[in-house]
Amino acid sequence: MSVSEAALLIDVSKSTVRRMVRRGMLVGVNLGIRLTGIDRTQLKQLFTSIIVPEKQITSKVYELCFLLQRRRVTNSKSSFTG
Repeated sequence: MSVSEAALLIDVSKSTVRRMVRRGMLVGVNLGIRLTGIDRTQLKQLFTSIIVPEKQITSKVYELCFLLQRRRVTNSKSSFTG
């Protein structure tokens, strides 16, 4: 598919699609002087869901809670010393 068709499919500008190709997010194939081809299946893969195992989610939640609690303790100690 062309850059214009890809832009319409994912509702972005043509320059955004070209930028995605430059950054390596999409593979563009040069089909001529002013024609770049984009693989439709690769474009769809950009928007597929990523399944994160439950174990990783809970460990990140505990880590975040720990950091927030530590920050509160640090902030409350500094307010009492003044």
